[in-house]
Amino acid sequence: MGTFRVGSRAGGVAVLVGLVAGCGGGAPAPDAGAASGPGSGKTTDPAYLAMAKEYVDKVTTPGTPWSGPTSGPTAQGKKLVVYVSSDQRNGGPQGAGDGAKEAAQVIGWDLRILDGQGSVQGRTTALNQAIALKPDGIILGNVDTLEQMPVIEKAAQMGIKLVGWHATAAPGPIASPPVFTNVTTDPKEVARAAAFYAVTDSNGTANVILFKDSITTISSLKTDVAAEVIKGGAGCQVLTVDDTPMGGRSEEQTSELQS
Repeated sequence: MGTFRVGSRAGGVAVLVGLVAGCGGGAPAPDAGAASGPGSGKTTDPAYLAMAKEYVDKVTTPGTPWSGPTSGPTAQGKKLVVYVSSDQRNGGPQGAGDGAKEAAQVIGWDLRILDGQGSVQGRTTALNQAIALKPDGIILGNVDTLEQMPVIEKAAQMGIKLVGWHATAAPGPIASPPVFTNVTTDPKEVARAAAFYAVTDSNGTANVILFKDSITTISSLKTDVAAEVIKGGAGCQVLTVDDTPMGGRSEEQTSELQS
């Protein structure tokens, strides 16, 4: 029986650990139709497993050549932009910040990165520090707009332009608080991909612990969708949903994985 820990972060849901029976790592995967656990009486769903495998094959296929725009308007003169990261320990917002820094260097802008350190207060402090710098723009790196609405509205009232990266669950402009646009992947598809991977990798017998941070909109949405996918397979089940702030995620996951 495969046991999977699936973690939900603002940057996306991912299978963290896959353990086979006895933690030996070399046990063969169970045949479709086999019991999902000792005495459970549950069997896998061959049709669901086949659908999951087809989905995973599709989303893991290398992407096609870029078909979007390859040119744009000329960059404005020197600007100061502050990238506020929700947590620099999280590879998602950290990587997006690195990309923003590279772009700023190419067009001759000054970009500074402030770390929200994985807590609500830390992100509020970082945003206030960004505002104090009186920048031309602020990039919200996985900073939830609803969580930080008062500070974001303050920045907008001062004429500071705001752009989000995974700042809410949907891409595009945000009316309230006013954000010019939010760049994000479809969180539902990210969640489905991770959950279906757990289903296929366990051969339809995944027992899953979901980690989420309910403070953030994207994390809650991804966890809900992943749970739906796991529960859709007859041989799979969600063991528990662990709601932990991202700042304490490392310690919490270590405790869960050792239990």
